[in-house]
Amino acid sequence: MVKNHDFISDYTLVLKEDFGVFVESSENSHICPVCRETLHYRDSRPRIRKKEGGTKEQLMIRRFRCQNCHAYHNELPDCLSIEHIGA
Repeated sequence: MVKNHDFISDYTLVLKEDFGVFVESSENSHICPVCRETLHYRDSRPRIRKKEGGTKEQLMIRRFRCQNCHAYHNELPDCLSIEHIGA
């Protein structure tokens, strides 16, 4: 099982009262960078964004899975740096 992070730059952060901040991408289709097949939406999961001054904000990001090579891909907004994902 391969996990990849796909950074996106065209997105909107939307506040949903019961769930926190959701990342909504303008992209309708996603391509697997491993095998070039279409990715399918799997679920959403929380990620912590560190803001200036040390405050933290929870973002809900979408996860995708490739039906061909079975790799998982996290759709991350570019407001998350490499430090945020623990690389």
